[in-house]
Amino acid sequence: MAVQDSVVLWDNQRQIQSSVNTRFERHLQVNKQFAKQLTIEKELEGHDGCVNCLEWNNSGELLASGSDDFNVIIWNMIQQKALTTIASQHEGNIFSVKFLPYSNDTHVASASADSTVRIHHTSTGEQTHCYTCHIKRVKRLCTSKQSPYMFWSGSEDGTVREFDLRQPHTCTTRSVCSNILINLASSIGPTCEVKCIQIHPLYPEYIAVGCTDPYLRLYDRRMLTVSNNSNNNKVPSNAHPPPGCLKCFVPGHIKYRPRHKSKRKKEKLYVTTYASFSPNGRELIQNLGGEHIYIYNINKSNEELAMCDGYLSTSHKHNEQSCKNGSKIKNGIHKNGTRDETHSTYECRKNNTSTNNELSSIAQQFKLKGNDAFSKNNYFQAILWYNEALKHSPRSSMLYANKAAALLKRAWDGDIYDALKLCRKAVALDGSHVKAMYRQARCLYELKWYKEASKCIQKFKETFPEQSDGSSLRSLENELKKFIEENSYDGDKDDSEDSSSGDNTRRRRQNMSNIVTNDDERTRQENAIDYKDRLVGACNTNTDIKEVSYFGNNGQFIVAGSDCGCLLLWERATTNLIEAWQADDAIVNCVQPHPNSCMIATSGIDPVIRLWSPKYKNEEETKLRSKQVESLARSNQKRMNIDPLEEMLRSMGYRAALLTDSEDDQDPNDQCRTQ
Repeated sequence: MAVQDSVVLWDNQRQIQSSVNTRFERHLQVNKQFAKQLTIEKELEGHDGCVNCLEWNNSGELLASGSDDFNVIIWNMIQQKALTTIASQHEGNIFSVKFLPYSNDTHVASASADSTVRIHHTSTGEQTHCYTCHIKRVKRLCTSKQSPYMFWSGSEDGTVREFDLRQPHTCTTRSVCSNILINLASSIGPTCEVKCIQIHPLYPEYIAVGCTDPYLRLYDRRMLTVSNNSNNNKVPSNAHPPPGCLKCFVPGHIKYRPRHKSKRKKEKLYVTTYASFSPNGRELIQNLGGEHIYIYNINKSNEELAMCDGYLSTSHKHNEQSCKNGSKIKNGIHKNGTRDETHSTYECRKNNTSTNNELSSIAQQFKLKGNDAFSKNNYFQAILWYNEALKHSPRSSMLYANKAAALLKRAWDGDIYDALKLCRKAVALDGSHVKAMYRQARCLYELKWYKEASKCIQKFKETFPEQSDGSSLRSLENELKKFIEENSYDGDKDDSEDSSSGDNTRRRRQNMSNIVTNDDERTRQENAIDYKDRLVGACNTNTDIKEVSYFGNNGQFIVAGSDCGCLLLWERATTNLIEAWQADDAIVNCVQPHPNSCMIATSGIDPVIRLWSPKYKNEEETKLRSKQVESLARSNQKRMNIDPLEEMLRSMGYRAALLTDSEDDQDPNDQCRTQ
């Protein structure tokens, strides 16, 4: 027994040491110093058209690519040259390629604009399967390590189809193939197009689907059954998922953006071009065409910003009685408020000072740098410094309020709503925070949520009577009063019905590209979960295949392409854009990190694949890059809001570079300063 006990003890210690070594290796695989020093290692040439898709095998020894030239190329990464060129029988651009799991990398699936999905042998190039189930372009394929015989496809016909290689399948008429898992064309509308799909890395029963609206959907496949469209007189059985099968995610400012009858400005379209899970499976990231990149907590219960006795709190559907005075409001903030799970110190009461504003020494240094940048009107840089400070002092109401002030000044797409969320956090942590409460009212006004803004102003005056005569508050009150008088605004009416509320040039109005055709889908959209974090700096308007991926085994970084032709790198912990590289003459669409090393493969409009790996850079070069990255982010924000025709003309013959356009960051209405 003693010997056996010793063996067991030794084995446990070995497992513990192995776990420690694994974590250490993962940390070394991709760290900040390595990530910021990425440089082009090799350009792989072999395609004659745009390279629309890239896919590593599990070991990272092979890379598959698909192109507008209808070819699939298997690359040997040790030799860094083409191993096999597969002249597929596709008759359209190839949009997605996937190695089939547990096939020993001998088979690869491809999807194309010709509406077909084909499987080829990677060594001989021989076609083994051809599926013609879809009736429009097939944009994405996905596989799962836990389901070695299955794969899924998403198409612009609005369907997600499930394929099982263990079952014989012969396509006769496209409408009768009984493999439709999800039918968004039936549940949302006939114009809905599926643009991306992704299987959860740890729990393959979950599948994320993005389409031509701002909502990202997460389905539980165990509650779905495959069907077909053979009977046109009946709605397919999977058109309406059962209760509990589906979660929706959407940025709150887009979900509740007021819609007006005025057509003076063309409304923006939103398309989810890519979705990806974090390595631990807890987060879902969305690259939203026409907007920014958003990160969601998939385990989060439904919650919405709610007005509770003049305060903004969080509304949880499962507990709506915690605040009896919560007001149900139509246009942006509704349902009864309850306790905030993120900051449990919040109570629906006048003051809450249980959390102080003591900062760690390093957080204090970052805060001072942020204040200095703010005083110089460099709000982009100020936000970066406040993010660094929050990483070290995440419960400081002062830092949240300061970052909100910088966002209000910068006023990029989504900044005002993000500032509103930060003000809510600041007030939750410290109910006596004067500036956070004022900025909360300012955000509500800028978002055109006038009823809520009026209530918040009234609560501010009741809570802080000594501040009632401040110039900032008087200015805001006068603006709100002027609007009500000029537009005969009825505070009890839904703002979305008001056609004369004017046009706010810094915010974009909501446009749903699809008409929701059933009440169930409308209810799911109303209960959609808001984002956790967002990443700004990229531009995603010209293509619908632009990717975003976690970089590093622990998801320490996030990488994505952009219409400016750059590869962008964000730090996950701070959400700061920390580096960008010129990676294409026009647009970078595909960004695929190597599964086991600090390497990234990118592709886009150019007919080449670029491999990126770390290379030493001196300190002066690093400082110069920091300024260029800031200018690039500003330029991309402008690019995202210009007329599409103007952008097309601008892109013709234009080599995207790190631009130095200046921007007007001034907002004369908000006179509150940082602390």
